Amino acid sequence: MLVRSSGQQLDLTEDNVRLVLKDARTELLQLFDESVGITGEVELADMDGPFVKLALKGRFWHRRSDVVARVGNYLQKRIPEIVEVEAEDESMLDDSPENF
Repeated sequence: MLVRSSGQQLDLTEDNVRLVLKDARTELLQLFDESVGITGEVELADMDGPFVKLALKGRFWHRRSDVVARVGNYLQKRIPEIVEVEAEDESMLDDSPENF
């Protein structure tokens, strides 16, 4: 089941996770506001059943751990079958400027 309606619950598929991540860019605009130099991107890195790993790239206004938590909550709200959402690698949570 692939539905474009924002807010509607979806089945757990890689395509739906990618769709909801795209929707999150709009719904969670304060995390991804390019007008103030926020270049951060969150992408699906891996999925093992109900466990989702995200890849973070670029700069974020908020701490990267907060971004993962907010995006994870959004994913779980839209796709209730998701059990856990985490960063692909702990180093992606490092907010040091050299990681941007």
